[in-house]
Amino acid sequence: MNSPALSFRPFRMGDAARLERWLAAAGMPLPDRVARDVWAGRMAGGDARIHALAGLIGRVAVGFVRMDLAPDRSAELTLIVDPRLRRRGLGRQLVERALVEARRLGLRRLVALVRPENDPALRLFCEHGFETSGVRVVGFEHLARVVHRADRERPLEIVP
Repeated sequence: MNSPALSFRPFRMGDAARLERWLAAAGMPLPDRVARDVWAGRMAGGDARIHALAGLIGRVAVGFVRMDLAPDRSAELTLIVDPRLRRRGLGRQLVERALVEARRLGLRRLVALVRPENDPALRLFCEHGFETSGVRVVGFEHLARVVHRADRERPLEIVP
């Protein structure tokens, strides 16, 4: 499917209202006790454990990628696409950018939690090398993918 190529930039405070609406529409509203400026500030660079990007068509944010970084060089990946623009290949670009960023950050593994009824998201992640990990999380499929440079480089050939 041909979709416009996304450009990317770091998440900004001004992105918060749009992202909050999309999350709520997807059944993932923010907890009542969390103020928008607090979580948005963390995503906009106020927390080194969060790496968040906006995917843009032109100057308009149409998707977001968030990686919550862990000390073991893994990260939980969250992505969301503007509900009006889904099923057009934008999610694919978000996952691909997340993999690029994961390699750049030196991560070893990405994980994603996906509701079992969300077949399009499950397919998207599986097409990008994510597999069911066996970790049990109530109400979600726990998918994991090893991240390494060999995904993009030829392996070293050892000839006897």
